[in-house]
Amino acid sequence: VLSIDYRLAPEHRFPAAFEDACSALRWLNDHGPPEVNDGGKVVAESSSEAQDLFVCGDSAGGGLALAACMGQSAAVRQRLRGVIGLSAWADLTASTPSYDSRQWCAEKCWG
Repeated sequence: VLSIDYRLAPEHRFPAAFEDACSALRWLNDHGPPEVNDGGKVVAESSSEAQDLFVCGDSAGGGLALAACMGQSAAVRQRLRGVIGLSAWADLTASTPSYDSRQWCAEKCWG
C-alpha cells in the first residue's frame, strides 16, 4: 500500500494534483515492492517493476485516481488491474440523470 500526498488547491493550481498522482503512479510502476523479512522490516529495495496495480481514491481523490490511470502510457496501463473511486466525482459535466432525480427532499432527509 502506498499513500501519497499531493498538492492541493487553492494553494496549487491545476494540474498540480494530477501531475503528482501521475508521477506517483509512474514511480510505483517502476519500483516493485521492497523485500521484507518475517518481521515486516524492509531489508532491501526492489529493482523489479511492480505488477497488478490497483489505484483508489475517495471523493475528489477518486476522480483524481481515475484521471491518473487514464493519463498513463500503455506500459503503465497494462499493469493496472483496477481503479476504485469511492464517491468519485467522475461526471464533470453534471449531465447524468441522477443530478435531477437525486434532488434534496426535506420530507425524506434532514440535517
